[in-house]
Amino acid sequence: MLFAPYERYQYARAPLVEVICQLRFPTILSIGAKEPAEFQEAIRKDFPQYAARQEQLPPKVVKKGNATALEPQKPITNYNFISEDGRWKLNLTQGFIALSTLSYTRWEDFATRLDRPLAQFIQLYQPAFFERIGLRYVNAVSRQRLGLEGELWDDLIRSQYIGILGEPDVEESEIAKCSLDVETPLGASGMTPRAPSSAAARPTRRSSSFWTATSPPRASITPTRCPKSWSGCTGSPSACSRAPSPRSFTRPWGPPLWPSKSHRPPVPRRAA
Repeated sequence: MLFAPYERYQYARAPLVEVICQLRFPTILSIGAKEPAEFQEAIRKDFPQYAARQEQLPPKVVKKGNATALEPQKPITNYNFISEDGRWKLNLTQGFIALSTLSYTRWEDFATRLDRPLAQFIQLYQPAFFERIGLRYVNAVSRQRLGLEGELWDDLIRSQYIGILGEPDVEESEIAKCSLDVETPLGASGMTPRAPSSAAARPTRRSSSFWTATSPPRASITPTRCPKSWSGCTGSPSACSRAPSPRSFTRPWGPPLWPSKSHRPPVPRRAA
């Protein structure tokens, strides 16, 4: 792993609202040619609800002679497999498979829920390789819900996450939206973590919300290199995707529900 071990926490009022893991692969036309009945049967116990929708892709930029033009693309079918409580969703298209949840607790639980459908997908469709693996943690902080309407963002969240709102001479009430997008290559590894964030004032400053969407490093991988169990990966993907650290954790987030020694992530192994 590329990150040092750290102590993980789960708070009574955690800002995390959604976690999404997406694996992209070269187009498999058979997925869009017919409904994935065999795949549904393999995962139906965990995802009994089904829906499908057509999605229009953005136009593709193509070169015609010395000029460029926008070429419309055909819509694709996005197959949705949803858990009984509606909190977990599996998306399948001819170009990616993704798992998302509104009830994230720990990486080990999320990875366990990803193991079975991903194994079934690889067995049925045999993708040549995965072009990109993305893992995104979406955090939302609402001052109104936390009872902090009178506080400024600069008093709650470290300035490196809030851009211009961290400047002492900027009047927050005059800023409708402030966003920050950081992308950092990790040397020769070919992996890039991203950390976009934004503070948006919805109709007044007292009801404004702060959003972050952090993505750990991503890189291509072949199915044969996939771990047998994602929950057994050394380290934790959330090591580089922690929520922005408020200056006072216990006041907005409530007391930590854990950690204990049993919840600490394993120490990363050094490459031989």
